[in-house]
Amino acid sequence: MIARNQDGRFGVDFTGAFLRLYLVWALLQVIVTTVLVRSYRRLHPLILHLIAAFAVTLLAVVISQDLERSIAARAHAERLERLEARKPHAGLVNLSGWDYSKLADGRPALDIRVDLGASGHLGVSVRGFDSETNLIFAARIPNSESPLSADRHHLTVPLDVARSAHPGEVADVLDITLHLDKGEHGTAPFDISIQYMTGSGEWSDEVFFYAPLPPRGMPGGQ
Repeated sequence: MIARNQDGRFGVDFTGAFLRLYLVWALLQVIVTTVLVRSYRRLHPLILHLIAAFAVTLLAVVISQDLERSIAARAHAERLERLEARKPHAGLVNLSGWDYSKLADGRPALDIRVDLGASGHLGVSVRGFDSETNLIFAARIPNSESPLSADRHHLTVPLDVARSAHPGEVADVLDITLHLDKGEHGTAPFDISIQYMTGSGEWSDEVFFYAPLPPRGMPGGQ
């Protein structure tokens, strides 16, 4: 049996998992029941069987809980270790400026200026919300096919405006996410994702780094 998410990706294979669990439980059941029957022959076999089933089930629950806790603790420690290893390299991709613009056909766009400290494949995601967190626009540029050099880069991101948005509406809350993937022939030591958000302080989790969005405008050599 294979469990998948809604779009069918990231399959998890459970083939034989429940069968193995049952076989282990049954083996323990036979061992415990045999010991009880040999030790307490005066008790009815059904009572001994019920006692054995309860004891084995309780033991299996305790062992499984301990295993789950140890696995979760180890996974958490590994995530923290990966994050600590990436922290010194978070500055390899930096959003240094942004502003609204229009394409030649009149569609709204977002001009951004990105400084790369190492070569890699750069991807961009943009979302804009009004004061009530309704989506106004969104956009995404997939990771570049060829790695960009360690330099300053200017990108124009066409915006997909939501149908509910008013013409010319400017977002009250804006977040711009930059993905630097070292990929093939890239020199960045880690894949870094930084999300710049309006009014956000600088913090991080096991996947993203977060930073406050720079003020609007790109002065100093756009």
